Amino acid sequence: MSADILYRTISSAPEIIEGLRNGLLKEWGGVIRYAAGHLKGGQIVGHLQFPGDAAQAAEQLAKLQQALGGVEGALGVLQNLQYANLALSGLNLAVSVAGFAIVCKKLNGISEQLHRQSEKLDVLIEMASADKAREELRDSARFSAVLWTVRQSAEQGDLLGLKSQVNNLREQYEITKLTLNQAAANATDKGFVESLDVLHNLQQRMMYLGFMQAYVQQQTAGERYAIKVLQELQEDWLKICTVVVGVIAANQEWIEQLTQEEGNNVVSLLEFRKQAAPAIDYQLGLLEYSASHPEAAGLLNEEFTEIRFLAA
Repeated sequence: MSADILYRTISSAPEIIEGLRNGLLKEWGGVIRYAAGHLKGGQIVGHLQFPGDAAQAAEQLAKLQQALGGVEGALGVLQNLQYANLALSGLNLAVSVAGFAIVCKKLNGISEQLHRQSEKLDVLIEMASADKAREELRDSARFSAVLWTVRQSAEQGDLLGLKSQVNNLREQYEITKLTLNQAAANATDKGFVESLDVLHNLQQRMMYLGFMQAYVQQQTAGERYAIKVLQELQEDWLKICTVVVGVIAANQEWIEQLTQEEGNNVVSLLEFRKQAAPAIDYQLGLLEYSASHPEAAGLLNEEFTEIRFLAA
């Protein structure tokens, strides 16, 4: 099947919109399925692909919400994607060239913020048990060099250069995860609340490094490896947040001494994963679609302004 047969703009697929309106179809993370109770319940009908530009994606999501009228379930799912689009500055960050450029920019910005937060970062780093991890996280110059090399290789289409950085990216991801794991295990210790802004940056760093790894794996090894990276990101992040919640819930005395602002900041830290999760689910769906439809691989990097429906 050719790529031009595989997709249509959503405005050219009225049966999909009507199916969502009448409950025959359900959407989650961009995946359209037959609703439970139907003979084909759970079967995938297709995928939605949103514009790479965050502003265009926001506009198109709003239009689709309007087209669906008062379909509460569908509107809630689309609203979650809208929140994710706003929080992450786009929905295609791990699966497209344009998204890759945004990820590079975000990681540079986070690195600069962490440098300015060096004193608070040192407190968190001391929680890490491995000396090597401490040294690596402090070595912002090395991280910048890895980021620069990956970006240059991607822009030049140098697949060997990209592949040579897989281990370095993985190492940076694991170091960031280790620091977050240690902080989570010590969530009620002195310094945790004061370091919440740093932890928020580290959460974003881990997420964007996950996106970058997925993009590099997609380009050099295939969608199957990119899918695994994003699945690990989901699992790692959920585990970190679950540990934070468990440690805090077990210390009522610590909870009671929090100010309203501090409590809100802790909640905000945990809520960010929930905001980002729909975007990760959506990108996993696109990668799985691309893996099962090799002829459509080029669609992920095309620029367009209206939501597409990709037929299963």
